[in-house]
Amino acid sequence: MSNNQPLISVIIPVYNVENYLHECVQSVLDQTYQHFEIILSDDGSTDNSGRICDELAAADSRIRVIHEENGGLSMARNRGMEIATGEFIVFIDSDDAIHPQMIERLVNIADNTGSDIVTTKKPIASPEIDWTATNHDAETIKTFNSEAAVRRFLMRTDNCAAWGKIYRKNVVDGLSFMPGIINEDEVFLADVYPRCRRFAVSDQLYCFYRSNPGSLSRTMSAKKFDMVKNAYVIDKKMAALEYDLTLERRYHLVTVCVDYCMQVVKHKVMRQFRKEYLEARANLTHHFWKNLFGTKLSPRYKLKFILACIK
Repeated sequence: MSNNQPLISVIIPVYNVENYLHECVQSVLDQTYQHFEIILSDDGSTDNSGRICDELAAADSRIRVIHEENGGLSMARNRGMEIATGEFIVFIDSDDAIHPQMIERLVNIADNTGSDIVTTKKPIASPEIDWTATNHDAETIKTFNSEAAVRRFLMRTDNCAAWGKIYRKNVVDGLSFMPGIINEDEVFLADVYPRCRRFAVSDQLYCFYRSNPGSLSRTMSAKKFDMVKNAYVIDKKMAALEYDLTLERRYHLVTVCVDYCMQVVKHKVMRQFRKEYLEARANLTHHFWKNLFGTKLSPRYKLKFILACIK
């Protein structure tokens, strides 16, 4: 593809993923759209990941490497954003992979619809991934203005991760991921979505998410309460916008608190995290009936809501 096409900056944070890094980077190198730079942001890996990054960069001039002390996923992404030179930005986690047509399709959608952000179908986590398997012959694209995009974000309608999307660089310029927390993607997107003029959603799967049973997102620790604290931060950001988001803000806070409570129950750590559990539950029991019936909760969430309130 001609270099008259926009440059895409693919930011890949790297930390101890020696078993998956080659596959992740290869899925980018195999793209039908070839005008890109790959930024491998090595976050102080203690395995062979750093060496692999350097080997990959030596083999392809489009790959750039940053080596820094461990600061977490947010800092690794932020370092990549600081040096990105592309017109568009794509985030990929280093144990995941993308379909060979992902960048070409998302750039085309962005250009054809005038969208600042294009997001893809929510992926289903799997221990093993086949990043070439999807058929995109019957793709459907829907577009929304900024306000509608924000409402969809709060209602958790689309993929709420930073990856699985393409962003025009001007909508993320000056923004950064909050360090030291988990589930940092939603806080970042709460700043990004109000900036976009138009938002596009593809119903096709382009990003393949590898599940890791030992990851922090799938285990229970004190850090897990960050998801509730993040919801408070997001609620404040959304309250400051010029349009009324009362219903959507309530839905977002309620579902996050339900999810936290259910994880405490699932991992049988009620005694260990009782204070945090009671705080999350208080958000549910306050205005109980309005939260249960006035927030468009699905039947599944209504059941989980009730279980969280009676535990």
